[in-house]
Amino acid sequence: MTKAYIIKDAITYIEELDSQVSELKDELLELETRYPPREEIKSSIKDENKFAAKKDMKNYGIEPEVKVNPIDDNKVWIKVVYEKKMGVFTKLVDAITRLGLEFNDTNLTTSNGAAVISSCLEGMNDVEETEEMIMSVISSI
Repeated sequence: MTKAYIIKDAITYIEELDSQVSELKDELLELETRYPPREEIKSSIKDENKFAAKKDMKNYGIEPEVKVNPIDDNKVWIKVVYEKKMGVFTKLVDAITRLGLEFNDTNLTTSNGAAVISSCLEGMNDVEETEEMIMSVISSI
C-alpha cells in the first residue's frame, strides 16, 4: 500500500462517518419534533397523578388520620393516613426526628391515592402531643 492510497482510504472513511453523523442529526431532529420533551411529559404525568390521588381518596372515603398508642414508657406506635403526595413522607420524618424521636419498624403502604405509615417511635410517651404534632405536619403539607 502506498501513502496516497492510505490517505485516500482514510478520507473516504471520514466522509462516510460525516454522512452518518448528518443522517443521525436529521433523525434526532425528526424525533424531537414528533415527541414532546421529557420534562413536559413528566409534569403532565405528575399533574394527572396528583388529581387522580385526590379523586381516589374521596371516592373511597379515605380521610387524613393520625392514631398514636402508647407501647412502653418512652415508646409509642403511630398510624398516619394522608394523601399520597411527593415529599410528604420525607417532611414528616424530618419533623419527627427534629423532635428527638427515633423511628423503629416503619412501614409505608400506598393505595387508592392514600399513604399509610405505621411505625414505632422511641423517645416520647406523650400520646396527645405526638398526635397533634403529626397532624399539624400533615395539614401544613
